[in-house]
Amino acid sequence: MEHRFFVGGKDILGDEIVLSGENAAHAAVLRLAVGEEITLCDGNAVDYHCVVTGLSKADVRVNILYKLENIAEPPVAITLFQALPKAGKMDEVIEKCTQLGVSGIVPVVTTRCVAKASDRDCKKMDRWQKIALSAARQSQRGRIPKIGDVMSLEGALKGMGAYDAAFVCYEAEEVLSLKAYLQGLAHGLASIAFFIGPEGGFAQDEIAKFKENGISTVSLGPRILRTELAGPVVLANILYELEGLS
Repeated sequence: MEHRFFVGGKDILGDEIVLSGENAAHAAVLRLAVGEEITLCDGNAVDYHCVVTGLSKADVRVNILYKLENIAEPPVAITLFQALPKAGKMDEVIEKCTQLGVSGIVPVVTTRCVAKASDRDCKKMDRWQKIALSAARQSQRGRIPKIGDVMSLEGALKGMGAYDAAFVCYEAEEVLSLKAYLQGLAHGLASIAFFIGPEGGFAQDEIAKFKENGISTVSLGPRILRTELAGPVVLANILYELEGLS
């Protein structure tokens, strides 16, 4: 498998692409050699298959052999609104969901979150975005998921009008299953959002707010999943149902 990098549009200069900064450092770790073929992605689902033509401490220069549309991106943009889990678990959520195909992940502060928002969130954001980048490279994604700023549940609910569909996973839901909800969605959806609660679940008043905003509660079945597992499980189910409709 060819080594993979993400580049910005400014790095693409006609038939040549220049790798600099962290990309150049990563290339040094990989010990790329002149004549070696690598794949670069512009972050907009276009892959450039290239050959290395020049190496220096500052940058790596490659020539484009050909380009192709990246086929790894899902037909629907899926955003996970994840209630802040305990330390370290968010890393796992981001890594697994990026590999599966999530478009974005937004950390949300809810009543029962053990973890709380803090002044260190900016440093966390940088680390989380790097985790998404690494996982996107590994899984040959055409886009890097955006890790949004930590926000309140109220703030997240205000933005639901931007999505074609949205639901919340709730362990006390007894009627509507995830499968039934997904099978009831209209064809041609462009975007979907879903909410996963913290270790203690959503509070009753929070569930009431979801319903007030027209967001369906769905059941994941008789087993209670850990918060770091629920997101990837739901995402996999969404892709199973919706990729077949595209």
